Amino acid sequence: MNIYAYSTETYQSLNWIKVGQTKNDVEGRINAQDLTANPEELNVLKSWEVLPSVSDHDVHRELLELGATKVRDNREWFETTLEVIDQAVINAIMNSDGIVGFTPPPQSEVRELANKLEIKLDKLCLMTA
Repeated sequence: MNIYAYSTETYQSLNWIKVGQTKNDVEGRINAQDLTANPEELNVLKSWEVLPSVSDHDVHRELLELGATKVRDNREWFETTLEVIDQAVINAIMNSDGIVGFTPPPQSEVRELANKLEIKLDKLCLMTA
């Protein structure tokens, strides 16, 4: 699943940004929305690959919590900045079922794995020296 943000040159000057989602290629999805009704080119500002448990509705809710405002009711356009959208995506990920249901491995297993990785890294450094 991908969350994406795009705008036009004029809308971006107003801090109006569209936040949506797609299971497919982000560029393809945005190109499909760039129809004859749009006088300006749609510019991808950023996209985030997220777990399927995270939706654009989750990000929209977080945006509103962070103080962004909707440009129009029932639309996915927000008056906000890319930095706020970044934070909204992070918050949506942290609040998703994919993270809440995660049980970390025991600390002893984490230490063991870290030690193995350190040994492999040391060997790699010796081989490339």
